[in-house]
Amino acid sequence: MAVTYLELGLDLGGQTSPERSRLFRSIIGQFAWPKGTTAFWPVAVLGQAGLRPDRTLFWRGVTELRVHHVACFGRPALDVLLPGAAAGRSVFFHNRMTVHLLPSPEELLAASEAERPALLGQLRELRF
Repeated sequence: MAVTYLELGLDLGGQTSPERSRLFRSIIGQFAWPKGTTAFWPVAVLGQAGLRPDRTLFWRGVTELRVHHVACFGRPALDVLLPGAAAGRSVFFHNRMTVHLLPSPEELLAASEAERPALLGQLRELRF
Protein backbone atom coordinates (compact mmCIF):
# COMPACT_ATOMS: atom_id res chain seq x y z
CA MET A 1 0.00 0.00 0.00
CA ALA A 2 1.14 3.51 -0.73
CA VAL A 3 0.41 6.29 1.76
CA THR A 4 0.28 9.84 0.49
CA TYR A 5 -0.80 13.31 1.49
CA LEU A 6 -0.06 16.72 0.01
CA GLU A 7 2.58 17.70 2.58
CA LEU A 8 4.52 14.41 2.30
CA GLY A 9 6.96 16.09 -0.09
CA LEU A 10 7.81 18.56 2.68
CA ASP A 11 8.24 15.78 5.23
CA LEU A 12 10.51 13.78 2.93
CA GLY A 13 12.35 16.92 1.79
CA GLY A 14 13.66 17.86 5.21
CA GLN A 15 10.84 20.18 6.30
CA THR A 16 9.35 17.58 8.59
CA SER A 17 6.36 18.21 10.80
CA PRO A 18 6.90 16.35 14.09
CA GLU A 19 3.12 16.22 14.58
CA ARG A 20 2.53 14.54 11.22
CA SER A 21 5.41 12.14 11.84
CA ARG A 22 3.91 11.09 15.17
CA LEU A 23 0.48 10.79 13.58
CA PHE A 24 1.61 8.42 10.84
CA ARG A 25 3.78 6.36 13.19
CA SER A 26 0.67 5.98 15.34
CA ILE A 27 -1.48 4.95 12.37
CA ILE A 28 1.00 2.35 11.18
CA GLY A 29 1.37 1.02 14.73
CA GLN A 30 -2.40 0.90 15.22
CA PHE A 31 -2.97 -1.27 12.17
CA ALA A 32 0.18 -3.39 12.64
CA TRP A 33 0.65 -3.82 8.92
CA PRO A 34 3.39 -6.32 8.05
CA LYS A 35 6.82 -4.80 7.54
CA GLY A 36 7.47 -3.88 3.92
CA THR A 37 3.79 -3.58 2.93
CA THR A 38 3.54 0.20 3.30
CA ALA A 39 5.42 2.84 1.33
CA PHE A 40 5.14 6.61 1.67
CA TRP A 41 5.05 8.09 -1.84
CA PRO A 42 4.54 11.84 -2.42
CA VAL A 43 1.99 13.44 -4.76
CA ALA A 44 4.06 16.65 -4.76
CA VAL A 45 7.82 17.13 -4.75
CA LEU A 46 9.70 19.87 -2.96
CA GLY A 47 11.36 22.38 -5.25
CA GLN A 48 12.83 25.84 -4.88
CA ALA A 49 9.37 27.42 -5.10
CA GLY A 50 7.77 24.99 -2.64
CA LEU A 51 5.67 21.92 -3.35
CA ARG A 52 5.06 21.04 -6.98
CA PRO A 53 2.30 18.49 -7.68
CA ASP A 54 3.50 15.65 -9.89
CA ARG A 55 0.77 13.17 -10.73
CA THR A 56 2.88 11.41 -13.38
CA LEU A 57 5.73 10.70 -10.97
CA PHE A 58 3.27 9.42 -8.37
CA TRP A 59 1.51 6.96 -10.67
CA ARG A 60 4.77 5.75 -12.20
CA GLY A 61 6.22 5.12 -8.74
CA VAL A 62 3.26 3.23 -7.31
CA THR A 63 3.02 1.17 -10.49
CA GLU A 64 6.67 0.15 -10.16
CA LEU A 65 6.09 -0.64 -6.49
CA ARG A 66 3.17 -2.87 -7.55
CA VAL A 67 0.79 -1.10 -5.23
CA HIS A 68 -2.81 -2.30 -5.03
CA HIS A 69 -4.12 0.26 -2.53
CA VAL A 70 -3.39 3.97 -2.09
CA ALA A 71 -4.28 5.60 1.24
CA CYS A 72 -4.78 9.20 0.17
CA PHE A 73 -5.02 11.54 3.16
CA GLY A 74 -6.95 14.68 2.22
CA ARG A 75 -8.91 15.98 -0.73
CA PRO A 76 -6.03 18.24 -1.91
CA ALA A 77 -3.88 15.13 -2.53
CA LEU A 78 -6.77 13.36 -4.25
CA ASP A 79 -7.26 16.38 -6.51
CA VAL A 80 -3.65 15.97 -7.65
CA LEU A 81 -4.06 12.23 -8.27
CA LEU A 82 -7.54 12.19 -9.74
CA PRO A 83 -8.58 15.64 -10.94
CA GLY A 84 -12.33 15.93 -11.10
CA ALA A 85 -12.95 12.95 -8.81
CA ALA A 86 -16.54 12.90 -7.63
CA ALA A 87 -17.27 14.55 -4.30
CA GLY A 88 -18.96 12.50 -1.61
CA ARG A 89 -17.09 9.28 -2.39
CA SER A 90 -14.25 7.73 -0.42
CA VAL A 91 -13.15 4.92 -2.78
CA PHE A 92 -11.91 5.38 -6.34
CA PHE A 93 -10.29 3.08 -8.89
CA HIS A 94 -7.34 3.89 -11.15
CA ASN A 95 -5.22 1.46 -13.21
CA ARG A 96 -6.11 -1.60 -11.10
CA MET A 97 -5.46 0.32 -7.88
CA THR A 98 -7.97 1.23 -5.23
CA VAL A 99 -7.59 4.77 -3.90
CA HIS A 100 -9.01 5.31 -0.42
CA LEU A 101 -9.77 8.93 0.44
CA LEU A 102 -9.22 9.59 4.13
CA PRO A 103 -9.23 12.74 6.25
CA SER A 104 -6.25 15.06 5.82
CA PRO A 105 -3.43 14.97 8.35
CA GLU A 106 -4.73 18.30 9.73
CA GLU A 107 -8.21 16.85 10.24
CA LEU A 108 -6.79 13.78 11.96
CA LEU A 109 -4.56 15.90 14.20
CA ALA A 110 -7.58 18.01 15.18
CA ALA A 111 -9.58 14.89 16.09
CA SER A 112 -9.28 13.31 19.50
CA GLU A 113 -7.49 9.98 19.94
CA ALA A 114 -10.91 8.43 20.55
CA GLU A 115 -12.30 9.79 17.24
CA ARG A 116 -9.42 8.72 14.99
CA PRO A 117 -10.23 4.99 14.71
CA ALA A 118 -13.65 5.80 13.23
CA LEU A 119 -12.08 8.26 10.77
CA LEU A 120 -9.64 5.57 9.61
CA GLY A 121 -12.15 2.71 9.57
CA GLN A 122 -11.83 1.81 5.91
CA LEU A 123 -8.11 1.05 6.39
CA ARG A 124 -9.02 -1.66 8.87
CA GLU A 125 -10.54 -3.69 6.04
CA LEU A 126 -7.30 -3.90 4.01
CA ARG A 127 -5.55 -7.26 3.99
CA PHE A 128 -1.99 -7.96 2.88
